[in-house]
Amino acid sequence: MRARSYASNVNTAASLRTAFDRARKWLPRAEDQGAPLGEDILLARHGDAVVRLKQNRTLGITVAVLTGGGIDTAPNRLDAVVPAPAPPAARAATLMGDYRAGRTGVDRNEVRLLAKFAAAWTAVTVAVCSATAWFAFETMDPEVLQSMMMAGGAY
Repeated sequence: MRARSYASNVNTAASLRTAFDRARKWLPRAEDQGAPLGEDILLARHGDAVVRLKQNRTLGITVAVLTGGGIDTAPNRLDAVVPAPAPPAARAATLMGDYRAGRTGVDRNEVRLLAKFAAAWTAVTVAVCSATAWFAFETMDPEVLQSMMMAGGAY
């Protein structure tokens, strides 16, 4: 019975060792480094307020859970600095170029249908607002209309 538990402990230790080896492969750091860069950054920012550190390997960041329940992140690499986003006009021009080239995955027929719905909704809205204004001008007392049109109404 003792031999079985020893054998299972050896297998567990071996599986843990291979799991740690796999984890070392995806961490973006050299062999001689200690903790990933994100852990150093987060510990410098928050110190004792850090409760737990987690590695997000898909994004290449370290996530810190803080004592107050807050969360902070830091990149694990020095070259992980995200460039500043392009201005809105440049992004719109890029998106329009991608749409014209057919790289967005949006069908032109879908855009035409959406434009028709938008135009119809605008026409219905204008008609309803115009009918409401006409009804108000035709049926209301001129003094009440004048007081409604004054800035702030009549107090």
